[in-house]
Amino acid sequence: MGIIGINSKRMIITLTLGALAGVTCAIGTLIGNNPIFQISLMYLIYLWYNRLMLGFVLGIADNVRIINHDLGNSIIRGALIGAILSIILVIVPGLAAYSFILAGVVFGIIIDLVATKLAPSESNA
Repeated sequence: MGIIGINSKRMIITLTLGALAGVTCAIGTLIGNNPIFQISLMYLIYLWYNRLMLGFVLGIADNVRIINHDLGNSIIRGALIGAILSIILVIVPGLAAYSFILAGVVFGIIIDLVATKLAPSESNA
């Protein structure tokens, strides 16, 4: 355990994966080239930052229990947090890009599963 009860190893893993998810999301947005929406550098940074924050929130959500099954809990927790944090990507720009929410769910599940596997909380270890 690190400072204020946060699993430092988990936080490093989730932030790293969140940053990588942000790069992946930004590249996917560029490749998608939606003709309705003007893609700017600021929006790409906004996407990257959102995914980094997804990693941060999943890092501090280590002890959040939704169900009493480690694998299932990681999947549900990652999906819920990913969806909740991704809603802002649809609301703020007024873009009906629900694929951002789906991507957030997928990234959330992957980040949480990897972090739970590589850095389990002390109660699960």
